[in-house]
Amino acid sequence: MKPPSLSCIYLPRAGFTLIENLIALGILLLLFSGLFVLSGQCIRILRVSFEHAATSQVLQQRNEQVRVAGWQQINNPDWVKANILNQNTDGEDLLADAHEFVSIAPYSTGSNSIVSPGLDTFERVGGTVTSSGVALSTSNSAVQVTWTLTWTESASKRSLSRSMSTILANGGTPKPL
Repeated sequence: MKPPSLSCIYLPRAGFTLIENLIALGILLLLFSGLFVLSGQCIRILRVSFEHAATSQVLQQRNEQVRVAGWQQINNPDWVKANILNQNTDGEDLLADAHEFVSIAPYSTGSNSIVSPGLDTFERVGGTVTSSGVALSTSNSAVQVTWTLTWTESASKRSLSRSMSTILANGGTPKPL
């Protein structure tokens, strides 16, 4: 009898080789690290979107506070300082380094309109309100109120700013004809 040759001996493969396992592990590592980076970016985008929504909420709330005030009150810097700017808004605590600026200036509707001088400006930083400018005359027919809010974005540490303006008329909002 002839001894069996090496080419015809059957050796069963019981598993994968070490190289195959290392390649599979590397592919899984790449996949999970990509998912981790992607989830981090999604969280950052959600945080930034949340801050922008809070900014819009602060500006809208400030505009509503001015809108419901009377004409004599809006033209009185002490009243604005004591009754509007002395309190936090709902979303302000969510913004880092929030600075509010408001200017109240006479508004002219035409080129020939005579506008009495005056400009009130206020700044609110961390609950402390400072004001400057000249008191407005109550003889104005309209004023423009501009709110500006600056804050530091949490994700990129950039300083961002957003503004909102409204025009208030003596006697309230005009009705359409």
